Amino acid sequence: MRGLDISSTQYLEMNYFIDSLMTDHEAFILYIDNRLSSLGISREDYENPDFSSKDHPESPLINDLLDKRRKMSETITKIGLLKEYYLNLLSISEFVLYNSSEHKDDYSEMNISGQSYRKLKIQELERSKISSDLHDSSIQILTGLVHKCELIQKLLDIDVSRVKIEISSVIEDLKRSISDLRSLIFNLRAPSFMDFSLRESIEDFCSYKNKDRKVSVVVLSEGDENDLLPIVKSNLYRICQEAFSNILSHADASRAKIFIRYSTDEILLNITDNGVGIDEELFLNNSLGKKNFGLLIMKERAEILGGRFEVFSPETGGTEIRVFIPRFPEGV
Repeated sequence: MRGLDISSTQYLEMNYFIDSLMTDHEAFILYIDNRLSSLGISREDYENPDFSSKDHPESPLINDLLDKRRKMSETITKIGLLKEYYLNLLSISEFVLYNSSEHKDDYSEMNISGQSYRKLKIQELERSKISSDLHDSSIQILTGLVHKCELIQKLLDIDVSRVKIEISSVIEDLKRSISDLRSLIFNLRAPSFMDFSLRESIEDFCSYKNKDRKVSVVVLSEGDENDLLPIVKSNLYRICQEAFSNILSHADASRAKIFIRYSTDEILLNITDNGVGIDEELFLNNSLGKKNFGLLIMKERAEILGGRFEVFSPETGGTEIRVFIPRFPEGV
């Protein structure tokens, strides 16, 4: 089975088509509302269950407009369901692409070693996650902006006050899109371990992501990191980065703690939060989907260094992640 690429031209064209249908129907409803308003019929009137137009001189026209409005509203609901179905289908297909035996066989046929395969898998997962993040944030916003601008064009000669509201909304969406792109760029930026310790780099990232102080986070370390290989530091940093991003986005937590202990032979990374927790069965049964790409990436990063990755929800609530990595991984 072949997965769908959410960054593909075909996907964007389909998404644009669905959103265009939605915009066109919403614009037509607005046109009907203005026609009814010109006849002295307000939204409060026709939304009243007891409303009747039989005594109005334009009763046939009013009834015809109301019937068209009802049908348009029903169609908009169906379009919304179509879009939701399409996105769900995309998520399933995308997950199958990266977990199917066909995809894995591609690598085995190329005679790639286990460690190289893991590196490739991490790359594919991260690319898919970046693509997903772009779609869920910037692409969605920018696509919506196109349709808002189309709606503004149609409203210019109909409802100037509504145009002003829509323009204000466009400005806010643009600001949000710029903020999302800046955040994505910051996430991709490589940390400088020449100038800062691993703990300081993690603190810097958490401070940037947590600007609004949504979560009270503390980063602690124990032991000496000076002789760690750069690749070990980099992967530990990326795991913390992914874990804390998940806490902010999905955990609904108010507190988080990141603790790193450097011992003679092993490194322990422990990340906890007091959020809603996680379904451990999904992780244990390898049933993670698109929304769990982050956990898959963290697991692969730990295992490529010869370590292990554990995640569970304690009885006290929240989520705890434990990563055990050899201080000097073999073959790295």
